[in-house]
Amino acid sequence: MCNRKVQEHATLKEAHAIFRRTFEEYGQRALLAEKNEGVDWKAMMHALRVSREAEELLLHHTITYPRPEASLLLAIRKGELPYKQVAEMLEEGLLRLEECRRISRLPDEPDHDSAEALVVDCYRNVVKHK
Repeated sequence: MCNRKVQEHATLKEAHAIFRRTFEEYGQRALLAEKNEGVDWKAMMHALRVSREAEELLLHHTITYPRPEASLLLAIRKGELPYKQVAEMLEEGLLRLEECRRISRLPDEPDHDSAEALVVDCYRNVVKHK
């Protein structure tokens, strides 16, 4: 069950105890989501985090860690904000991303030749120093 195995010489009681613990651990996140009307707050938090990171990358060509909105993200993950408010933030984030993508100076395609040259230079430096 869930990549957990029980040795074949284990008693039924021992196997049941192992699988019961596995079930309780595995189902904890699902039970929390169920209590919050089926909302997966962790997924909501990640969606907002990624949209904010993408916006920063498109506009400023960098991503800041730790995230400036870390306290907001934590509050979302804990389910402390109303679902509607978080959903609106996500919707606004998607609209902002479309605008950011339109005005971004980043190229539509990566510069494969420059990336390859960077990797080759790194390898050469490692080999040269050995």
